[in-house]
Amino acid sequence: MNKLEKWERDDLITIIISGKVLEESRKGGNRQRSQKAVGGVFTIPTSPNNEEIDILRKIEKILFPDGAKNINEKNDVDIVFDAWKYPAILITADGDSKRQACGILGNKQKLKNILDIDVMTDKEAVELVETKIKKRDERYRRIELETGQKLPSWVGKD
Repeated sequence: MNKLEKWERDDLITIIISGKVLEESRKGGNRQRSQKAVGGVFTIPTSPNNEEIDILRKIEKILFPDGAKNINEKNDVDIVFDAWKYPAILITADGDSKRQACGILGNKQKLKNILDIDVMTDKEAVELVETKIKKRDERYRRIELETGQKLPSWVGKD
């Protein structure tokens, strides 16, 4: 996450924090985590319309076939919903362990196939951004070769 947060500070990417994550960080008692979350861009819960209620039910069925049993599971549904509602890549470690093998990451292919929600680890997100930066820089280098136009100062930097 450190590299992603640096890119956000450098205005290369925007990190949007789910309102549920913000809420959880405030309850956790970790002042530094809470301040960090409050300082960013975050979603604001609204009353869902009929389409959104249907999406929430589909997410819950994917993540918890027998239904969300506790507040943490309900929060997971809301966090995934925010990634759908505000078309964003959901970066998480949930489901990336033997203890949580079927968490959000464990269902990322179903979420992608059924609802077109992209879920990845922070490592995968870093790799994605690095690939996009490389392609961007290659494009500007080609433009320089074809036109003689000077490269922008940010080419080759991340």
